[in-house]
Amino acid sequence: MKPYDGGPAFPISPRMGMSTRAYFAAKVMQALVASGWFTGLDGQEPTTAEESAANCARRAVLFADALLAELERVDDGGNP
Repeated sequence: MKPYDGGPAFPISPRMGMSTRAYFAAKVMQALVASGWFTGLDGQEPTTAEESAANCARRAVLFADALLAELERVDDGGNP
């Protein structure tokens, strides 16, 4: 099943633009790179630039998914 992506971030039409999920992930990835906080998910330092980038992308998507889930919970009547 495809994960909930939050719909279009900047809707021009229903099928155009980046998803809210991609927008949130890009914002998180920018912060992770700027802060240098993107070690391996297991706490180990990555050994290659490719591994480092992949770890950063995984973390960004995890944070974006968590934010979307929390926004859905609050929209469904949960406490903020």
